[in-house]
Amino acid sequence: LAGWPPGQRLNRFHRTKLLTCRYKGCSVQEVDVSSIPTTIELSSTIDRMESVYRRQDEARALFDVYEKLCQRFEQDLADERDLLLSKAAALMMIKYSVEQTGSHPSRG
Repeated sequence: LAGWPPGQRLNRFHRTKLLTCRYKGCSVQEVDVSSIPTTIELSSTIDRMESVYRRQDEARALFDVYEKLCQRFEQDLADERDLLLSKAAALMMIKYSVEQTGSHPSRG
């Protein structure tokens, strides 16, 4: 997304519409900011994921590393949203790893 400042990339949760300019056929994306998760929603998701992977044997080694990363994130990141997004990204890596081993809780 050329022209957007770093950290402003869109994800599948954003509702966007593509508008076409009259100037040389450029296009502009308009974002409905109400679809960006709040810090409360992010915290809730993190809490839920932590409770799932904390008790799972297949995730234990990665979860130990995740907890150390969280300490580092808390030292290095002043912005609450940056902290929460970093934690969520680390948890997504754990989720992906567990899914690849075939032992994800939703698979029984």
